[in-house]
Amino acid sequence: MNSTQDGSLPPVTKKDTAFVQAACSKADVETKPAQAQKPLVQGSKTLSIIMLAVITIAGVLLFIFFDMNEITAFIENNPSWVVGISLFVFAILGFTIIPSTPISILLAAILSPWEAVLWGTIGMTLSSLVEYFVARQFCDVFDIEKSRQKWPKWCRDLPLDSLMMLIFGRFLPGPKIVALGAATLRVPMFKYIWTSLVSNLLGNTIVILIFTGVIKTPWS
Repeated sequence: MNSTQDGSLPPVTKKDTAFVQAACSKADVETKPAQAQKPLVQGSKTLSIIMLAVITIAGVLLFIFFDMNEITAFIENNPSWVVGISLFVFAILGFTIIPSTPISILLAAILSPWEAVLWGTIGMTLSSLVEYFVARQFCDVFDIEKSRQKWPKWCRDLPLDSLMMLIFGRFLPGPKIVALGAATLRVPMFKYIWTSLVSNLLGNTIVILIFTGVIKTPWS
């Protein structure tokens, strides 16, 4: 807006008023989404904290009171429920650090070897999904993705989302680390599921076929 020759300001026109109102409206539209996003993010983190606390308590209780002998006796006394009970046990073990391989061996003692491989693979994959869910809550609560930028370079460069790691990393001690790494790098769910399926199929086939004697080993 330019001044007149005598130094006074020209009168404000309707066009000037409309321009100012339009600019203010645009500024409000651009700032509202950013302001509205903060409570959502905070609310999401609060929910993750609550869920992680519940999961931790449940995992500790399961670790303390889980009795493999009682589970075995119950399944043997209710053979018609063996698949359903086993899948349920596989799922709850995903909340703990207890390995689920003994359940596959138990299935091999009750079912045929290939049935045990099938249901053991399905059960372990279900457990893997639970592990991913737990790991995702852990990452959200402790901002693992953000703190990862401060890790040493060799640690940041670990191929935690590679196919080799996602498939064969489960054969190493502490398979929960695979789920934590996948959750940290936000591995796509489809990729995580099919690599879990392949890994669990391979692992169950080796363990169960050796346990049942289908595969002979030098020490058998």
